[in-house]
Order: sequence, then C-alpha cells, then structure tokens
Amino acid sequence: MISTTSLTKKRRAKFLLLSLSKQTPLCLLSMAFMLLISPGLIVNSIVSSPYQTEYYIDFGGQSILIFIMSLFVMLSLISLNFGFLFSKKSGDVFHALPLTRNELYLIRVSASFIGAFFAMTVSYLCLAGINALPGVKGAHTDMVISCYVSMLLGLLLCTVYTSIFAIISGGKFDFAFSLFAINLGIPILISILIGEYRNIAYG
Repeated sequence: MISTTSLTKKRRAKFLLLSLSKQTPLCLLSMAFMLLISPGLIVNSIVSSPYQTEYYIDFGGQSILIFIMSLFVMLSLISLNFGFLFSKKSGDVFHALPLTRNELYLIRVSASFIGAFFAMTVSYLCLAGINALPGVKGAHTDMVISCYVSMLLGLLLCTVYTSIFAIISGGKFDFAFSLFAINLGIPILISILIGEYRNIAYG
C-alpha cells in the first residue's frame, strides 16, 4: 500500500541525499571508466606524438561516445534505484515510507539523472578543455555549447522514458527486454531502412 502522507521538504531532501550516497560508488566507477575512454584515448594519442604540432579531434564523434556511455550509466542507476519494484520485501519497505507515489518517483528519478549528469558533465568538460588547447583543431565554442545542451536534454528525456519502463514492467526480464527491444530495435530498424533507401534512391 502506498502512503497517502508526505514527508517534509527537509526529509525529502535527506531521502534524496541518501539515494545519491548509495549510488556514489557506482557513479565514481562509471565516471573513471568514461574518462579513460573519452578523453583518455585522445590524451594518450597526444602524449604518444610529442613532436606533432597540430592535433585533430573528432569532437562530434567524441560527444556521441560520451552520450552513449552516459546512457549506460543512467540505465545502471535506474536499475539500482528502481530495483525495489522487483522485490516484494524491498517494495514493502519503500511503500511503507511516508511518501506519495509522485514523490517516490521524482526522488528516485532525480537521483538517477543527477548521477548520470555528473559523470557526463565531468567527461565532457575534460573533452572541452582538450579541445580548447593551442594546437588542437576541434570544434568552435558554439558547437561545444550546443552539443552539451543537446546531450543534457537527451539524457533527461531518456531518464524519464526509462524510468516509466521500470515502473510498468512486471519484472527484471521484462524491463530489460522492453528497453533493448524498443530503445535499440527502433534505431536499428531505421538505420536498415536508411541504408536500403540509399541503395535504391540515389541523390
């Protein structure tokens, strides 16, 4: 049974901080992995070529890579924060809290988004810092800002979208299957159709 009473603002903030503290190890581990990939690989290529005067960065490709890794962080955090839905014992504990449905949902979604947002922002700021170094040919400032805003909005939409799947699914298997079938199936189908149309219709 979901409680019809609500926590005070101070207690809701404490519950959010508690959720953030429990996911901190996973966030830090994910952020370290992201930094090793991007911009870690770029730093490695620059260090391995000390006599090269100019370096080119595929800023758009690196931004997409960071966004994809951020999505995996978000999926992991959604699974962590909404895992109580798939266990009766944990579900009874969370449902006994003096929180309404909306409050419980918003707190857990906010924790998942903040964790993925932090990892994405740190990795992206490091990439932007390398992009601004002298001798590096990458992207202009307007592209750096527009890419970050687009990634931020995309991460927010994906977090809300994924959390809804976590709630309406009946179990862990249903949740994983629906995510991969819809979130990956549709882009794969679109890419196949685009490839076929390119072979058929030239120009």
